[in-house]
Amino acid sequence: MTGSIYAAYRELAAHIDESRTAAGWEFDPDYGWASPDCITASDWEDEGYPLPEEPGFAEFMATYQPVRA
Repeated sequence: MTGSIYAAYRELAAHIDESRTAAGWEFDPDYGWASPDCITASDWEDEGYPLPEEPGFAEFMATYQPVRA
C-alpha cells in the first residue's frame, strides 16, 4: 500500500509541475514556485487566488491584472 501512496504523490507532484510550468510559473530551489509577475505561490494563495492546478484558474486569469513594477 505504501508504494501506491508514493505513486499517487508522484502523480500529483507531476501534475502540479506541469500545470504551473504551462502557466509560465518558474521554480526556484530556494524560494519555490513563483508566478510570471514574481509572486510566490504562498503569497498567491494568501491573496485567495487559485493556483494553476486548481479549478477556476483559467477563468481567474482571464480577468487577472498582473502586478506592475
